[in-house]
Amino acid sequence: MSDSGHAGSPGGQKPHAAAPLTETEKAILTSLQIDGRASAQSIGRQLGLSQKVVRRTVSHLLNERGIRITTVTVPALLGYDVMAFAEFKSDGTRSRRDVAASLAGLDCVDYVVTTTGPSDITANLVCKNLSQLSDVLEKEVKTISGAELIEVTPYVAFHYQKMGRSRPATRYEDPEAPATSLDQFDRDLILALSEDGRTPYKALAEQLGVSESHVRARLKRLVEAGVVRICAIVDAGILGYGSMLWGKARVGGAPILDAVRGLIAIDAVTYVAETTGSFDLMFELTCIDDVELRQALDRIRQIPSITGVIGHLYFDVIYKPMIPRVGTK
Repeated sequence: MSDSGHAGSPGGQKPHAAAPLTETEKAILTSLQIDGRASAQSIGRQLGLSQKVVRRTVSHLLNERGIRITTVTVPALLGYDVMAFAEFKSDGTRSRRDVAASLAGLDCVDYVVTTTGPSDITANLVCKNLSQLSDVLEKEVKTISGAELIEVTPYVAFHYQKMGRSRPATRYEDPEAPATSLDQFDRDLILALSEDGRTPYKALAEQLGVSESHVRARLKRLVEAGVVRICAIVDAGILGYGSMLWGKARVGGAPILDAVRGLIAIDAVTYVAETTGSFDLMFELTCIDDVELRQALDRIRQIPSITGVIGHLYFDVIYKPMIPRVGTK
């Protein structure tokens, strides 16, 4: 799930099955979730580790543990004005994981989860407009075998995302946030960093045909303005979060933003989107275990403006970073 970047597994591992991290790996990874470009020197100084240990551990996390460091940004700034959830019911002719992998292979899909429940696969679609969404559904999504498309739920607003429980959160659709626009260089820079968020400044400058100082200044501006974050995308299971849930809520009797504020006040909530369709809000919970999950659901049910909640436990998560749409102006 993410600016869609979602705090899931890049390779689609089961959250419950991933081997746990060592304490050193966990500490370094937490630093990379806060700042994916943090230097070995700064991480080592913060944690009391040598730069050699930090470099070796970061290399292991990236190459052996499936961790990816990439960009997270506001979808509309990358040329994606329409987002929607597509829910499927597997038909038994293929495994859910295979169907999910096929969906994740589509350019318009940035993450897929397999879950419990009557609709046991959910994909997040990111499109430039409603016309493209319609084309994608008819010409690409519906051609994938092994599952029936049950419901398509477009976003009304993308409110909140937290790339893991240790990460600072990003609030979208904030009426007090300053208007921001990107030029083509910004998009080219985000594209380069979406492929490898730790690409050195010198390499970025050579790739983009500008000075290193220009790259540094532009990225600093984008980060400080809250336009982009560079962080580690992590399988929540290896950080000890054994229970993840995709939830839906109905809202009544109060403005929907009251319910949004109630949700994001709960630490376990890592994603909130306002939607059309049979439910008003979609949310994600990332919890240590089923006890914490139940407590979080109880708190959600106590939010006065929320009149109904259902949830589906995750089996698998596949995440791809969004990249700037070619030709976006």
